[in-house]
Amino acid sequence: MHEHCLRFRRQGEHQAHRGDDPCYAAPVYWILAAIFALLALTVPRLRPFAVVGCVVLALLFSWALVQRMRGDDATGGTGLQRSGAPSSPGIASQVIDTAQVSAERLVLQGSGAPFELRGHLRNEATGLRLRSVTIRITRWDCHERVLDPSGCDILWQDQHWMPLTIEPGEGRAFSTAVWMRGSVPRPRGELKDGFEVIAATGEPVQAPVGQSAEEPLLRDEQVEVSLEQALAPART
Repeated sequence: MHEHCLRFRRQGEHQAHRGDDPCYAAPVYWILAAIFALLALTVPRLRPFAVVGCVVLALLFSWALVQRMRGDDATGGTGLQRSGAPSSPGIASQVIDTAQVSAERLVLQGSGAPFELRGHLRNEATGLRLRSVTIRITRWDCHERVLDPSGCDILWQDQHWMPLTIEPGEGRAFSTAVWMRGSVPRPRGELKDGFEVIAATGEPVQAPVGQSAEEPLLRDEQVEVSLEQALAPART
């Protein structure tokens, strides 16, 4: 229960409404339990009332634990819906090999509040629509006093997840904000950035009725050629 509270609050979702925080009621239980225990020990006339109150609190707390365990089972043990997971149970998310996602012209701009990551991604996966990617961003600081043979030290490194939709065989440009944890270290020399796609997810492309997903659709030009060939014997 405590670990679930920490995971929930790291997401920042508790800032919207206190009632949405599943851990908000836990301190209230303990406060009421302490009050009932104090009444049972110090005020003999209210002891039956305090005992009944403790029993009711125990039942409520047990019911909350059972509901939370059921919720964790339904969301994969985290108690929270995973970012980028398909909302429809009929669409199964699949892992796409990162070798089938090509990244070009990636550049990191700005001073860090936030950075702006821009570039172009292409989906080379067959039959899978790209829905999300995770990019590892590494910034190097290259100067003369570096002990590494490469001449550069890692200034900071982070992983950025972002949702996007790219059909199979297609590409698109993107621009996204990247927030770095903590303060931006000050470089000593020349800055160099590196980017690597480390994870990607997608979903199967639904084929038209009566046609398999692997069968390509005829283009308009192909349809016109087929019609010309069909009408040629009639004209002669």
